[in-house]
Amino acid sequence: MQPNTEVPPAHIHHFLWDAILKMHDTMFELERYAFLSGYYKALAMGALPCSYCSDCLPERRGFVLDSASKRFCEHQDRARPSMEACGIDVYKTVRKVGYELEVRTSPYERITLFGLLLIE
Repeated sequence: MQPNTEVPPAHIHHFLWDAILKMHDTMFELERYAFLSGYYKALAMGALPCSYCSDCLPERRGFVLDSASKRFCEHQDRARPSMEACGIDVYKTVRKVGYELEVRTSPYERITLFGLLLIE
């Protein structure tokens, strides 16, 4: 998927919109499949911010962000936390399982997104 070059790369959420959305959909479906297969303690994590809404609640004019804001999320059933939001060192984790991963110095280089499915 190509980035949206009409958006400045500094706005990574919108710059990589389609790729992030595909990542989150894929991880949601993997979690769902695991759950329906009997692994009721499955948890999927994606990469980067959720992309289910074109403007997340905190981005909306007049929205007051507080500790209870997540209850107003329009996609609570599908939204999952990102690995980096949970304090996971993604680079170290990905390297430990054998992938080579380097820091990208340009937003126009090929970017690989990783997800994580935890199953007990």
